[in-house]
Amino acid sequence: MRGSRHATGVSESDPAAARFAVRGNEVRVTGELDLDTAPQLYVSTMVVGDPGTTVRLDMSEVTFIDASAIRVLVKVGRQRGVVVVNPSPPVRRLLEITGLGERFGLSRRRAS
Repeated sequence: MRGSRHATGVSESDPAAARFAVRGNEVRVTGELDLDTAPQLYVSTMVVGDPGTTVRLDMSEVTFIDASAIRVLVKVGRQRGVVVVNPSPPVRRLLEITGLGERFGLSRRRAS
């Protein structure tokens, strides 16, 4: 992505390592979001756009997400707002079972 900044969690050689591409008010997240990578998720969401701007998270390539990443989403949502766009199946499922889907901009109905 031209004009974007990249941050990586865990090891560059780990294919599951989380990666964060920041552009404007959007963060594109790939890989696994867990206890090790949640701090990088937080940092990535804090550097996007202007303070107070809602953060858009493209999570289409997230392969795993756990409660530590959900905790970050809730925290960032309280601080500046978060909209999850293009959630991968693991992300959608966790947001739905925790009841947080609508809070982060997911519709109640699954797309066909």
